[in-house]
Amino acid sequence: MEKGAYEEAIARFQEGIASPETKSSERASAFHALGYLLLSTDRREEALRSSRAAVEWARGQGLPAEAAMFKAELAVQQAFIEALELREAGDIAGSNGRFAAADSMAVRIASRPYQLRIASVWSVNYAGTKEGQAQYLKLSLRALDLAGALNYNLEASKAAKRVGTYYAMRGEYSRALSFFLRALNYLEKDLQGGRDFVSCLNNIAVTYGSIGDYVKAKEYLLNAASRLPGPSTKAFESSLLLNLGNMFLGLGRRLESEDYQQRALECYTLYLEIDTVLEGESFRLDALAGLAAVYLDQNRLEEARKILSPALEEARRTKAPALVIGKILSLLGNIAVQTGATAEAQAHFEETRTLAERTDMPLLRLSAAFGLGRCAEERQDYGQAIENYELALRIVGEGFSGIVSDIQRAEFIGRSLKPFQALVGLYLKLSRTEDREIYGREMFRLSEYLRARSFLEFRNRLSGAAPRPEAAAADLDEAKLGRERAELLKTLARGGLSPEARDELEKSLVRIDDLMDAAVFDRYVSAGRTIRSPRPISLEVLQGRLDDRTAVLEYLLGDTASILFCVTKDSLRLVELPPAKLLQGALTGYLSFLEDSSMDAAKGLPAARRLYQVLLEPAVSGLRAGVDRLIIVPDGMLFRLPFEALVPPASGPAKPAYLIDRFAVSYAPSASSLESAAPGPAAPGGSRTLAFGVSKYPRPARLLSGTAPLSPSAVLDDVYGRSGFEIAPLPHVRKEIADLAGRFAPGRIDVFEGREATESALKGVDLASYGLIHLACHAFSDDNHPLRSALRLAPEEGDEEDGYLQVSEMYGLGCRADLVVLSACQTGRGTIVMNEGNLGLPRVFFYMGARSVLSTLWPVNDEAGAAFMKLFYDAYFRGQDKAAAVRAAKKAMREKGYAHPCLWAPYVLTGGY
Repeated sequence: MEKGAYEEAIARFQEGIASPETKSSERASAFHALGYLLLSTDRREEALRSSRAAVEWARGQGLPAEAAMFKAELAVQQAFIEALELREAGDIAGSNGRFAAADSMAVRIASRPYQLRIASVWSVNYAGTKEGQAQYLKLSLRALDLAGALNYNLEASKAAKRVGTYYAMRGEYSRALSFFLRALNYLEKDLQGGRDFVSCLNNIAVTYGSIGDYVKAKEYLLNAASRLPGPSTKAFESSLLLNLGNMFLGLGRRLESEDYQQRALECYTLYLEIDTVLEGESFRLDALAGLAAVYLDQNRLEEARKILSPALEEARRTKAPALVIGKILSLLGNIAVQTGATAEAQAHFEETRTLAERTDMPLLRLSAAFGLGRCAEERQDYGQAIENYELALRIVGEGFSGIVSDIQRAEFIGRSLKPFQALVGLYLKLSRTEDREIYGREMFRLSEYLRARSFLEFRNRLSGAAPRPEAAAADLDEAKLGRERAELLKTLARGGLSPEARDELEKSLVRIDDLMDAAVFDRYVSAGRTIRSPRPISLEVLQGRLDDRTAVLEYLLGDTASILFCVTKDSLRLVELPPAKLLQGALTGYLSFLEDSSMDAAKGLPAARRLYQVLLEPAVSGLRAGVDRLIIVPDGMLFRLPFEALVPPASGPAKPAYLIDRFAVSYAPSASSLESAAPGPAAPGGSRTLAFGVSKYPRPARLLSGTAPLSPSAVLDDVYGRSGFEIAPLPHVRKEIADLAGRFAPGRIDVFEGREATESALKGVDLASYGLIHLACHAFSDDNHPLRSALRLAPEEGDEEDGYLQVSEMYGLGCRADLVVLSACQTGRGTIVMNEGNLGLPRVFFYMGARSVLSTLWPVNDEAGAAFMKLFYDAYFRGQDKAAAVRAAKKAMREKGYAHPCLWAPYVLTGGY
């Protein structure tokens, strides 16, 4: 029953009832279960006959209590069946009355299985009706709780799926995702090959696609496709093909990949070739729209039009869903704009806007506003264009509050930037002929409007109130999921698994991690409170925070042109830079050089000079002599670049001068993210310091068939090791920690070193009581899944923790440190999202409450790392501010035999200086 194998269970219970060897108590239990199962499989008359027979049997056995219970169950069944018959006859009100009666009787006899069946089936009465949505959710959540308590995994999965569908229809994608993932988790152990499991994978993929996380969508869709059970799955095949096509279309646009475009074409074409598309005509139209969208991306405009024009006529004739019609109209509008048919485009986008207003669909509203802006710009009606582009930006920035996850919202906003770039481009064009300062201010305002918006919104969400003590459902908590994760690791750790079984367990581990991530963010859903949208900092406020020594350099990369804003206390200068693609080539080569200490330092100088000339010279050359501090707000790939390692053109090759020789440099995801441009305390002073250091790790082991059991941490070492994560000894960490500890009087620093520097120990201390936190260990940076980036701490006895303190585990840890030092490899790395920044480890420490984070951009040499930290703390404890101390350490490193930028440049200070 727990596995949902109802037919098999019915047969066994019937055999037990018929067998003369069955004990009286066992026969009574079989009768109870059989009545419920027959009703659950819609064998109504059999259920009634079985319950009547149970009543007669109990009376014949002289069991009055059992007879009364069977009679009460029979009454529940009769009311339930009457409710079904009334619904089938179209009498929904009468059906609701009988369901309510059946439920009341089931509650009275404390029968949870019947309560579960009633709640599950009754909820259908409210599906699809606007006024009944609250009751639909209430009944579905009740069914979920009951199924979970009974361990009926299939029923729990179906209920979680219904709840997820409810939230998806409302655009609350983060909550929808948490329930879809939970539905999958219920099926994990027993039903991985079934249709319900494939359906769950499909739902999760579609939700990730709605958010814009096409990498995740691809992962789940391909998993679903690999599990199709056989030839009787046309509905799944066609559904997955359509979803795969949409996913490849999204990836093709994101990565500008012809390969993904071709895969999308293949999926849509195969879908359209299926003889019987079981989902319905609107899905076929959706596939045609997808096919035309690929053609449009490939500039095959006439081919796209030939598909879309008849598709639009058919969609109108068959009254297809508004989203399908709107998608076709928007594509036709885009074709008309590109071919100069502005009036035709205007008509298509106006009709799209009407549909959007009638159905309240943000995606259609966005498409219409952006399209109408393009039409107005083509007519040179710039005022109207600006108004429409601004509307599109408001929809992007404020219309998708259902995405709670910081990472997912950042990804979504980062991939919805066409209106943003269009408006910036229009202002830039106007600035060349009109008042440059006015448009420069407008472009800076726009840059700050979407820059780091997800970061600021989630920071507001975290600071607005404490998270709900419980997640959306009672058992969707991190502790329970953590135990399930530990069990998976134990199974992996035992070894002796086939490659296929090990691969399946590792997929399950990823799904548990995704579910844990969803649970973490679900706790921060507004729960009735209003989360204020971040207000971008105004130029005047920013300038008021700057002193005479400081300048802010904010970069905005674009497809056709890029912009550098140079802000000082009393000026704003606007500098046009090359498009992002032209910058990327030069950046990629220099970044590769910076990470390779085997290359002669002189070989990187030409690239360092070229980049300085393009990225810095126009701004730096105009700064007054007293400015010696830069706050750099990068964009896109520039987040990977340590600007301190760029070289002025006049610098000679023998002993080159770097930017760091003139300026102290710190970084920020946006100017708005800076609480204040003033420096914080130069040293921890009276506050306490916390230091963690791990110098030795166990030798990495491989999970091969037949190996001895491994610890959970060793299992993850192997899993992450296949992604390129290497764990080597860090012998100089001891020296680094000893140097820091020696700077404090006894009792002013708490040191956890070696075997004591565990995940449990770090979670067990009150991080909010420390002004300086120093963490020296390995770090794992997962660019595809930022929430799984982690600090690798010391392995510990038992299975409570796995030694990897993941980003998803850190949101609930309070911190008020003025400075967090991440003395580990690649702690400053992470997924880069345009206009949003780095989604790696430093970001979560800011959420925890840190004011500044010192991290690294690439793997650091252990010996050089210890030397840098000593030099940094020498300057820091002499009273220099953090940015100045970083500068002093980098300059001293070059004088002490660490001249190659690979050894001194990776350290970056983000936040307050």
